[in-house]
Amino acid sequence: MSTHAEALIDVVRSLMRQRGIGVRELAGRMGQSPGNLGDKLKARRRWLYDDLWTLAEALDVSPVDLVRAVEHQRKSPVSA
Repeated sequence: MSTHAEALIDVVRSLMRQRGIGVRELAGRMGQSPGNLGDKLKARRRWLYDDLWTLAEALDVSPVDLVRAVEHQRKSPVSA
């Protein structure tokens, strides 16, 4: 089982791959610098509560679906 932050990073990276967008594009959609978003995706900086809504909008998913995906990922066994 992973932490919520680790699960969020996994879900965001997966959605980015599915949509074919990189850090620069996602950061632009979120109104953040690529460095700031990159630090969050590397767990060097904490996600803010408001980031969930901004992420959901930028990735074209509902905040509820994003949180559900994070919770599902968090509870999934880690593959070795």
